Amino acid sequence: MQYIHAQGIVHLDLKPSNVLLDESYNPFLVDFGLSEFELDGKFEKQKGTSGYIDPLFSQTCNTDPKKCDIYSFGVF
Repeated sequence: MQYIHAQGIVHLDLKPSNVLLDESYNPFLVDFGLSEFELDGKFEKQKGTSGYIDPLFSQTCNTDPKKCDIYSFGVF
């Protein structure tokens, strides 16, 4: 997550099924279908999977989009 955020990408759909482990248990993020570049941090609509979305999505994600990924990661 730190790497993609450094590239200016926000995943917006972090959940256990989008984190895969290799044979050495190194994690890899997959399914970037909802991800966006955080160019201006303004999202028109809520994105993600129910249960993993920040309940304050519009406030949090439009202020600092990375916080939405951090919230979702904390849920699982």
